Amino acid sequence: MKNVYIYCEGPAEESFINEALHPCFINVGIVVRPIICETKRTAAKKYKGGASDYGKIKRELAMLCKSHKNECTATMFDC
Repeated sequence: MKNVYIYCEGPAEESFINEALHPCFINVGIVVRPIICETKRTAAKKYKGGASDYGKIKRELAMLCKSHKNECTATMFDC
């Protein structure tokens, strides 16, 4: 099985990935995995969803790509 990590904006995109994309792709040997963007981090908690700054998205996406070098990544954000 091949993994595709989809970096997404929030719970709505995560639901779409899990409910619509996952069943279609699993039949051809591809597992799609949503990862909601983190908008803020503190020592105690990570805040997710509602990306407002491209710089934050770019940093998180770069970290995702580095941690999954031999796998595919994609993005899903609404305008």
